[in-house]
Amino acid sequence: MKDGNGLHPYQIKAINAAIKSLQQKNPYTLIQISVGTGKLAILTGILKAILQNEQKPKVLILISNKEIMSQIRNDIINSGIADINTIVVSSYKEIQSYYETHMESTSFQYVFCYEAEEAINKELRKLLGNARFIGFDNVSKLKDS
Repeated sequence: MKDGNGLHPYQIKAINAAIKSLQQKNPYTLIQISVGTGKLAILTGILKAILQNEQKPKVLILISNKEIMSQIRNDIINSGIADINTIVVSSYKEIQSYYETHMESTSFQYVFCYEAEEAINKELRKLLGNARFIGFDNVSKLKDS
């Protein structure tokens, strides 16, 4: 059953656990969830909490799927949750290419990675400095035996 914000109990539990991890200043937070169970809703919930507690934090959302990238831009930026100066939605290749060309460090405080393995990518960590990473990992649904 969904709550008043349209979230399932497991999504609320994931959001709260991620927020707790971020409050404890953990550099990496991993959210494992089955495919099709609402990563975007969880990401949005975490993002809302960050935006409520911090003054204009710089957030990077990394994703390789262009359809989901567009959906994220529409759901987060166009909905008014945050503006383009606070949130950057990019692909892994675009962000790596940008920093290789510009040779600048960044001021991102949070980096959401739709593919969790990118959250521990050493090259990406080097490019993005001291940002705290929130990674999503797909887990297969258990098959009935």
